[in-house]
Amino acid sequence: MNNNWIHSVSASYLTEVVKIKKPRVLLTALEGQWDLKEKDLTELKKVSDLTVRFFTKKDRMTEKKLAEMCDGYNHLMLNADFLPMQFYSKTNTCKISPEFYQYDSVKQLDAFNIDYTDADLFSPVSAVKNKIIIQTCPNATTRSVAESVVAEILIHAKKRVLDYTKEEYSKPVKNLSKSTVGIVGFGNIGRTCYSILSGFGCKFLVNDVRSFPGVTNTPLEELFKKSNIIIIQIPSIDGRRNNHSNVGMVDETLLNKCSDAIIINLATDYIVNRKHMCRAIQNGNVSGYSTEDLHAESATESTKKIFENFPQVHVCKSNAFDTQESRDAVKKIWINNTVSGVQGNLINVWGTV
Repeated sequence: MNNNWIHSVSASYLTEVVKIKKPRVLLTALEGQWDLKEKDLTELKKVSDLTVRFFTKKDRMTEKKLAEMCDGYNHLMLNADFLPMQFYSKTNTCKISPEFYQYDSVKQLDAFNIDYTDADLFSPVSAVKNKIIIQTCPNATTRSVAESVVAEILIHAKKRVLDYTKEEYSKPVKNLSKSTVGIVGFGNIGRTCYSILSGFGCKFLVNDVRSFPGVTNTPLEELFKKSNIIIIQIPSIDGRRNNHSNVGMVDETLLNKCSDAIIINLATDYIVNRKHMCRAIQNGNVSGYSTEDLHAESATESTKKIFENFPQVHVCKSNAFDTQESRDAVKKIWINNTVSGVQGNLINVWGTV
């Protein structure tokens, strides 16, 4: 046997092994976001060829530029806070439009990993149509948002913060004990609200497109009619999913069923028809409403502007999720998503949770 031939083959094999490239990962984020440290990326660097790019909002990054940056990469980890909010339609905003998924550099990605709990701002249906996998960070901010929902309920029930100074708004405060709470959307946040409010002695009605063991699904009109407090916690659907939209879903038909109800919507404000909500408050159907501000095309179209003369409405800053616990959870899940994906086990894929 020719031992020289054996050594030659072995050397050749080792050379080819060395040449095997790790999957390429591009991480893009707003400067300072999630307080990313070198140690946070240790495991990701072990399994991938990682490039980290930080931007500021002054960089005027566009999704076209972002798509061009993806060329040659296998995975994109995106914190989209440096990207401007876009207006895909008159009633819908997005961080990533459907056109993003048409770029060849994006189509070749194995996965597109975002640090959001939901993908509604990233045109997920268009991603699926283009066979692009979106990974999200489910349940990372659940407790924070649920506690914020409860805080908003108490603000209205006890009138402790809002400017109810005019005589016509000086109705007695309410106890939560034995109140009927209608929960529209029984996902992670809806179920956590249920758990917290159970401690107050509340009763519950639930509406969801899914069924849950031991939970009766109540029709929306009945829920709005019978509930003292209504929590809206569903993702927005803008019409690109099976030609169905829930923009303005909570309209006068539902609001007229209410009687002195408190409504909390920390999901997406345009699920509620804002003009119809104004009339419902004026008519006494709704006694208090909380929401977060829509990124409107102009100041006059903003939720804050529309409700500025209604002290019964609390338009919150969009930070219900933002606690240190949530930040740590998002960062951990976001990084682990890509580590798992690089290793051939994609987790937290949108549409499968």
